[in-house]
Amino acid sequence: MTKSCIKIKPITGSSEKHNTREIEPKYLIQGQVPNIHIVDSKIKDVRNEIEKKYFETVGQKMQAKSTPIREAVILLPDDDNDKNLENLFALNDQLKERYGIQAFQVHIHNDEGHIDKDGKAKYNYHAHVVYNWTDKNTGKSLKLSKEDLSDIQTLTAECLQMERGLKGSKSLSLNH
Repeated sequence: MTKSCIKIKPITGSSEKHNTREIEPKYLIQGQVPNIHIVDSKIKDVRNEIEKKYFETVGQKMQAKSTPIREAVILLPDDDNDKNLENLFALNDQLKERYGIQAFQVHIHNDEGHIDKDGKAKYNYHAHVVYNWTDKNTGKSLKLSKEDLSDIQTLTAECLQMERGLKGSKSLSLNH
């Protein structure tokens, strides 16, 4: 069974363009199954809403270095888009219910990977999920503990029906 992995980081200036394939990375390989892009809102629009809510409740502008929008890169077991979408939606529902984290973009990438020495395509099936990482009442960024983040790793494995990675593992993954 494939091990699960979720890596959550603040978005970058190119996140949306990478996720929608407006900017195509050099490591694309022709996939057997199309990518999926579900965009409820643009990142810029969500950021503006968050800043407005923050100003209304706190009375000052949000700091420029704040990270109220985060992106999770989630390893997928295969290229079964229907099953993967269903499982990602279940994960997103759990994250919203438990922590107030609201997904507003889901991108499934079935076209990344490499060609091995034998000329065979090795795919890196994964999803990028973009989250509003703020308290819906205050607009302030959510503060999750190490235990919460560990729980999110377990929840990801359960929802995606994958084996959970080792707790406390320091294994590294590459950034896109």
